[in-house]
Amino acid sequence: MSKMPTNQKMINQEPSILGKLTYLLARRGRISYAYSGAIFIILLTIIAGTKVFASSSSNDFNITRFGIDNTGAPFLTVLGKAGATQPGNSETLYAYLLYTDKGIFAVESGEGTGYQSHLIKLGTSHGISNCQIFAQAQGNTKFSGNMVKIQGISVTTVSHVSAVAFEIGSPEGTCISQIFSSKG
Repeated sequence: MSKMPTNQKMINQEPSILGKLTYLLARRGRISYAYSGAIFIILLTIIAGTKVFASSSSNDFNITRFGIDNTGAPFLTVLGKAGATQPGNSETLYAYLLYTDKGIFAVESGEGTGYQSHLIKLGTSHGISNCQIFAQAQGNTKFSGNMVKIQGISVTTVSHVSAVAFEIGSPEGTCISQIFSSKG
């Protein structure tokens, strides 16, 4: 999971809205198409840069440690508050991934859905790597301050963990679009 997919689509929808606004301004004769395009590029750069900085620097995804508690439940801790950040659109999932001897467990959240735990399998879909090719609800997610734990399952090892964003696309499915942090 060290490589990011290289052929991912943009997640944000704002650029198309800004593009329409600048087109409408130019069409009504208020500014030229050249100025309209320049404004669009500047606004797109500002918005895209702000979103990348805000999401990738969030302490809620900055993993500090991971392990297994005395019941065999895998956990990880973050610098901020675990589970406090929710995605802002329906095309994105945020997830904490725990790679264990029993498989990959994802504690993931979509827009307004809250975090839930799943056993997942990652693979290649339509030429894009790191896509969910299997997901089944398993375990119970418990948050406590900076810790997230999956109760109701028992593992013996956790080899590494990651905090990621998945993009929900079609036809490729749900694929990792950004890795916020990783340990192990």
